[in-house]
Amino acid sequence: MSETNRVERPVKQYPLDLQNCSGDDGPGVMSKGHHDFEKFKAEAVTWWVESIDGWDGPRHEWWRVVPDPTGDYKCLYHPAKPGARGAFPVTVMDHY
Repeated sequence: MSETNRVERPVKQYPLDLQNCSGDDGPGVMSKGHHDFEKFKAEAVTWWVESIDGWDGPRHEWWRVVPDPTGDYKCLYHPAKPGARGAFPVTVMDHY
């Protein structure tokens, strides 16, 4: 489909529901959906329990979920392009 024929779909709205997305590269929290940064950060401060001083973000990204072939994790999050198969919007904060 060419760019001129591409249909723009509205971005699905998700509730603010923080999840732990920590990995080998450091701690992190995410929620599906593109949320207001101040509301997200306020929720992250309460949810994470420990200090989030020095963390990056929050920021908006697009991810998709793939199985972890090693079995070390339930799943892995990979960057995705908006509109790509399996892609969903996320708001994320992390610390490397």
